[in-house]
Amino acid sequence: MILHIDMDAFFASVEQSSNPDLKNRPIAVTGSEKRSVIITSSYEARHFGVKTGMVIPEAKKVCPHLIIVIANFEKYASTSKKIMEIFKKYGVTEVFSVDEAFIDIGNESPSYIATSIKSEIKRQFGITCSIGVGKNKTIAKLASGSNKPDGYFVADSFDKIRDMPIDEVCGIGKKSSAKLRLLSINTIADFVNKEEHVLKKVMGIHGIRLKLALLGQLPEPVNPKHPAPKSVSNSMTLPHDIWSWNDIQRAIFQLSEKVAFRLRCYNLWGKKVSLYVRYKDFEGFCIDKKYYQYTNNEQEIYQRSLDLLKNVRLTKPIRLLSVSVTELAPAKQLSIFGQKNTNRLEAIDSIRRKWGFNAVTWGILLNKYEHKPPISPAWRPERY
Repeated sequence: MILHIDMDAFFASVEQSSNPDLKNRPIAVTGSEKRSVIITSSYEARHFGVKTGMVIPEAKKVCPHLIIVIANFEKYASTSKKIMEIFKKYGVTEVFSVDEAFIDIGNESPSYIATSIKSEIKRQFGITCSIGVGKNKTIAKLASGSNKPDGYFVADSFDKIRDMPIDEVCGIGKKSSAKLRLLSINTIADFVNKEEHVLKKVMGIHGIRLKLALLGQLPEPVNPKHPAPKSVSNSMTLPHDIWSWNDIQRAIFQLSEKVAFRLRCYNLWGKKVSLYVRYKDFEGFCIDKKYYQYTNNEQEIYQRSLDLLKNVRLTKPIRLLSVSVTELAPAKQLSIFGQKNTNRLEAIDSIRRKWGFNAVTWGILLNKYEHKPPISPAWRPERY
């Protein structure tokens, strides 16, 4: 059997545990005090309708006594690493995100292990988690979300999950869910009873694999070694709306610098660069282009991002920017003609690993925008 452990309102719970004045009170964790959106909220706040993605004024409207807490991502990552070490004592562990993990417990009693894990986390950190048990990772993850917070659910038969909404299945996004609803596929039972050629038409081979997983017929081994990321991106909600070309260039370079550093840390480079722009009214657009040459150099990522933007007519001030590199591959040593630049980047990376990312930067970023990047969905203890 496989366990899926999902920490309950993790960021908010860590804040409530570390500050007694916040316990049992409606709080929302945000990236900044004024211009950020709600990253997560406590269950007390969710009771009033506070949801992830809300802007602060909207959240305050549904919950006037909401307490805003500025995120401390270093604290959450540090707490997560300690929690993951607890999980490893009980079986082979796969870290799924900063607040989720799978554990293969073999033939051990899931009830005993779940109780032990819950007790240890509560005792050490003062927070709770929900645990689901299933034959594979897909079913276990479904089970953990069915009885939150502080839940425990064993999905040891298909009847336990058959009536769950299909959009609760990990791997079915909003677009796929909308297409499935048009075919009257609303529950897991509807999904697995549908002809395979229909599922394949909507979701490709992934639809067939998902059907087998939900029926418990697809083994999904817990893998402690994580695959390389499929994309590396960074986004930034700016401290104020920007409009001038100089300000836009500076913000894009700042994002490109971080993306390039992370790519080099993973020993990866990529061909495709994407730029997302969100205006002050929250409307936005994304543009991308696949290039012939791979890169993990911030100056090249920066120039490619500017190339994407140069033919776009901006109509409103910009609130948020995001730079992403995809179509990744293991990086290779550059030719002798690029050796000087390679040595310079290696020196910069070496300084950052020892003294922190902000220990060295480029001249264009002497006046950086204040920005604390959130923990990405692909976070792992050993990643950047």
